Amino acid sequence: ALAGALAHRLDTGTSGVLLAARSLDAWTALRAAFRARAVTKHYLALVHGTPPSEVQVDLPLSHDPADRRRMAPARPGRRSWPARSTIRRLASDDRTSLVAVTMETGVTHQIRVHLASIGHPVLGDALYGVPTPRLARGRHALHAATLVLPALDGRDPLTIASPLARDLEPLVP
Repeated sequence: ALAGALAHRLDTGTSGVLLAARSLDAWTALRAAFRARAVTKHYLALVHGTPPSEVQVDLPLSHDPADRRRMAPARPGRRSWPARSTIRRLASDDRTSLVAVTMETGVTHQIRVHLASIGHPVLGDALYGVPTPRLARGRHALHAATLVLPALDGRDPLTIASPLARDLEPLVP
């Protein structure tokens, strides 16, 4: 009954690596690895402007009280979750940059909020930035590129990668 159950999810509009378990034991082990922050998650994003060559964003997040679909930087007194992302610029032109993002935590919409918080929202992100006619409605330029799983059940560590989605390739500077 559990075969194919997702152990890792992506925001709607994000492409890339999804991870599904084929057994309850595998799902339990994978979820425990994610909870322990033992899984390394690398993303690629195309963003507005030119962010610093490398920046770490350590900004706790909470639900936006005005719109429950959104997350927002945490305010005192609100339930929040720690959120940390390392952002590294890979390429840029006058308007757009390709960045690599490593998530050290896993909060809903974390990368999108962190990039918007430093003034470089993800292209096409209608929730935290501005939609772009260069992408399909509901699509933003965020791609789960790589998951690195720790050694589980006596197996070697495993890297699962997905090349940048074809619809994002024309946007790369």
